[in-house]
Amino acid sequence: MRSRFNEIKGRAFYIFLLVAWCAGPLILLLFYSLSDINSGYIDFKNYVNLLKDENFRDVMLNSLIVSTVSTFLSLSLATISAYAITRKSIRFGQTALFLFLAISMFPSIATLSPLYLIFREVGLRDTLISLIIPYTVFSLPIAIWMLSGYFKQIPKELELSAKMDGCSGFTIFWKILFPLLKSGLATTAILVFVTNWNEFIYAVAFTTTNFSRTLPIYISKFPTATDNVIGQLTASSVIGAIPLLLIILFFQKRIVAGLTSGAVKE
Repeated sequence: MRSRFNEIKGRAFYIFLLVAWCAGPLILLLFYSLSDINSGYIDFKNYVNLLKDENFRDVMLNSLIVSTVSTFLSLSLATISAYAITRKSIRFGQTALFLFLAISMFPSIATLSPLYLIFREVGLRDTLISLIIPYTVFSLPIAIWMLSGYFKQIPKELELSAKMDGCSGFTIFWKILFPLLKSGLATTAILVFVTNWNEFIYAVAFTTTNFSRTLPIYISKFPTATDNVIGQLTASSVIGAIPLLLIILFFQKRIVAGLTSGAVKE
């Protein structure tokens, strides 16, 4: 009995250490964002000052626009591509999937210089388009790879039955396959959106003003983290994490369904 109790106590201790390791930085971040260094009391002054700052509102809006548009474009193109690769008789389809996966592993820094020169020549530097284009292109491979896996899990007999009933290709895709793909789309969308929201290298290279800067660049431009700015610095980090948390909470059921899809063979 004692050995069983010691085993449970040992497991609880390790679980506590794991939770403290993961949640500790977040708790400190929230604490400093709510702390007034001068008075020592907890208040929302840092958040109020940030929300009153027009520059902060601009970069938040830029991040939302860039991440949302690039995620929508990436998913739209990836869905069509994954459908064509997995459901149509395309030569070297499996080879293309592995090529997409290899492209997704290509380092962003290697493409920075040529993209910078191109955007500068065509006048797209310091615009939202200069971020939407690379975000869309470089999130496409992993999106195609993930959605191809979800398409493969949908029985082809559904398409054959629909064709026998006289359904067109678009009807089969939109009315039959697309509803079954919603969980996979939600999971892929979260991954792409979070990646684009946190992206730093392209944003810092292609933007120079708050007209097109995103939140990670705004946070990096804070002065040295002294007592005067650490409150606003941590508050901006907390506000920047809120959209991601809301999206994950809102699509929680679909994300779980998408991650576990195909885990059990019926």
